[in-house]
Amino acid sequence: MSHQSNIVSQTAVVARELTALIELVSDVELLLLSCDESLSGDRAGAPVADAIAAVELAGRLVDCARVRVLAPLVSDSVLVERLGYASSIAAVASIAHISERSARARLIVATAVCPNRAITGAPLP
Repeated sequence: MSHQSNIVSQTAVVARELTALIELVSDVELLLLSCDESLSGDRAGAPVADAIAAVELAGRLVDCARVRVLAPLVSDSVLVERLGYASSIAAVASIAHISERSARARLIVATAVCPNRAITGAPLP
């Protein structure tokens, strides 16, 4: 399997998981609307708590993914140019449809967590 098809496959998995999460949130909303009075006792807020925990976990995973996909742009100015941008900040802002300020913040985090590489591409300690 090529690197490109592997990325496409992983993207499809993430899309399915996010769709399932959205359905979970919708199910919780419907449950709470339809049976407010039947939810009582210690587990009265359990569906809401479970949904909050699931969404927060998904958010952390998405935040991690955001940083990891920026790694190539942190250290490869040639890639930035091939994408048609003058800087990695401009590339991220345009591709992700976010402000340059947000793009800069994401790239700072990506730079901090990505390993430095030697001219040969080998990771530096």
